[in-house]
Amino acid sequence: MTRHGSRNRSRLLLLLLLPACSGRQMSSWSPSGSLAWDEPTPAEIEESAADAGTETPATTDVPAAAPAPEDLAARLMDAERLFSDGELAGAAEIYAAAVDTGPPGLQARVLHRLAWCEHGLGRTLAGTERLRRLLDLLAAPADDAERSLRAEAVRDLGLLTAALPDTPPERAIGFLEAAVRAGELRPALGALADQYRATGRLEAERAVRERLRGAD
Repeated sequence: MTRHGSRNRSRLLLLLLLPACSGRQMSSWSPSGSLAWDEPTPAEIEESAADAGTETPATTDVPAAAPAPEDLAARLMDAERLFSDGELAGAAEIYAAAVDTGPPGLQARVLHRLAWCEHGLGRTLAGTERLRRLLDLLAAPADDAERSLRAEAVRDLGLLTAALPDTPPERAIGFLEAAVRAGELRPALGALADQYRATGRLEAERAVRERLRGAD
């Protein structure tokens, strides 16, 4: 069964873009959008269990590694509240668990949130790795929402790369060249240059603008 087929059939967790939430610990270029999940019906839960090759449990006992969909949705809503309130450590813990146990169709958007949590907690390199994993996951976007998320992740990777400590612009450029596709390099470098300018690193900005002149 494909990732997209399972997502479309079970409809366990519907991703919706809602008005931006505010994260007090995030910078002025933090991401917008919020996550919301429809609570699945019993029939959908049973269908998901059949798709996974398992029987619907007769009791309420659920293995820790495979939480019931409604439990996962509740935990992620808790994470969204924590993220909005700037409680990034608590949000990151829930998001990280969802990456490991959630349906594949949910993972990319959770990785996006987790990347910003990592950055806000001072772990920017880990944040860039979350974004790179997101790009791998959406190597072949299935719809406009996934294409839009991939494009946003490309730009955000440029922003976070500008914040990597002890990283000269030439190294930052090389990092982005290795992480994104040729056709995505211009928006990634543009975000990098803009962030250098916003933080007063004008020499670094000039180096990136020069590379932009030769970008595809």
